[in-house]
Amino acid sequence: MKQTCLLILTFLSLNICCAEDPVSQEFLAAVYRGNSTYIVAETTASSAGGAIVRCGDTYLTPQGAYVRCGDTFLKPGGGAVVDCAGSYVGSTSAVARVGNGANNLTFVGSEGASIGAGATVLRPLLIAH
Repeated sequence: MKQTCLLILTFLSLNICCAEDPVSQEFLAAVYRGNSTYIVAETTASSAGGAIVRCGDTYLTPQGAYVRCGDTFLKPGGGAVVDCAGSYVGSTSAVARVGNGANNLTFVGSEGASIGAGATVLRPLLIAH
């Protein structure tokens, strides 16, 4: 009984923690380097490559946890991606925001373009070398 109660309380606290933090299209388009197109539904972004869940400053992804600290995202395998006035610079890639509108989310970088359209983020396929 005690374990069941503890499990239920843990689950409820996780839901409360994540309830107010939507997954940002900017994170999906500029920071995360997954291979898929994502559909955003509040705190979760889903794709064929797996789900991404945001809880506060932590993004749980199929690649591991990304943690936001101010303008910096700490990557799960080490390294970081830094927001530099709308451009995102990391140890292996950089992308720049193109356009200004909330409905015009486009990032262009060495790996192609990522485009936010409604509740969808279209990502380029990453080709392994």
